[in-house]
Amino acid sequence: MALLNCQDCGNPVSDQAPACPKCGRPKIAAKRTEAQFAEPSAPPQARSTHPITLAIALILLAAVGWSSLNAYRKAQLPPLPMVVKSRPAIIGSGQVIMFQNESNQPLSVAATLTHPATNLQKVYQIDTPPRGTKSIGTLEGWVAQSGDTITLANNNFQSWSGSIR
Repeated sequence: MALLNCQDCGNPVSDQAPACPKCGRPKIAAKRTEAQFAEPSAPPQARSTHPITLAIALILLAAVGWSSLNAYRKAQLPPLPMVVKSRPAIIGSGQVIMFQNESNQPLSVAATLTHPATNLQKVYQIDTPPRGTKSIGTLEGWVAQSGDTITLANNNFQSWSGSIR
């Protein structure tokens, strides 16, 4: 037999009693006796998030948002107005890569050239006048070969990638 305090008057009441002997608060059901006469329970404490966890979550959310926004922005850019062709070199060995600006504005792009077999990579700044052409070959320090990859980048246009055939 256990003694519980009545919620209304605070008087100790047996768990076997049908009601509080002091105030008469009835016992409704046997299973509800403890809850009926027990001390009011403290409200559950709200869970708090550790500041470091919150900071990491905010940083991750910002990174995902920035990445999505950047991908959307890049998808909205116009295509790069440059045609890339190759021809056999007249002087020296290999091929010459020709970059032709198809726009009516001067165009500056960063061209990354890579030999896939050796993983040799070099970046060139290609500045072309409107409707003009610029070539890169042995004289510029690159012996172009079949299979070389070319990536062109300009912040105002979509990037372009291709290879020499």
